Amino acid sequence: MWTCTCSTHLLWRKMSMERLVVEGLAKSIGVSNFGVADLQQFLDIARLKPVVNQIEFSAFLQNQTPGIVEFSQQNNVLVDTYSSLGPVTKSEPGTLHGYLKELANTHQKTPEQVLLRWCYNVGSCP
Repeated sequence: MWTCTCSTHLLWRKMSMERLVVEGLAKSIGVSNFGVADLQQFLDIARLKPVVNQIEFSAFLQNQTPGIVEFSQQNNVLVDTYSSLGPVTKSEPGTLHGYLKELANTHQKTPEQVLLRWCYNVGSCP
C-alpha cells in the first residue's frame, strides 16, 4: 500500500507498483488515505488501477474523506477501513455511545458488531 501525501512522485511510484504486479511479485495495487482528487489522478495515469483504497472510516467519522466511498465504488475500487471501532475503543462515552448501545441491545448485538455492519452496509470492508 502507498499513502498519498503529494503528487510529485506519483508517476514513478505508480510505475514501480505496476512493475511489481507484472513481475508477479505482488498480486495487485493498493493505496491508502487517497481522497477523491488523489484517486482520480492515480486512475488517470494508471495502466493497472488500484484494487483497494484503505481509509480511516467509521459511523462516527464519515466525512474525513468526503465522497471517497461513492467515488471508489463508481470506479470499482474497494474501500477498506481502519479504525472502524475507534469510537467504541478510543473515545469518552457520550450521547452517541448511548444510542449505539441502545441500537446494539435492540438487535441483540454488541456495539462493535453494529459498527462493523454499518461499515459493510455503506459499501466498505471493515
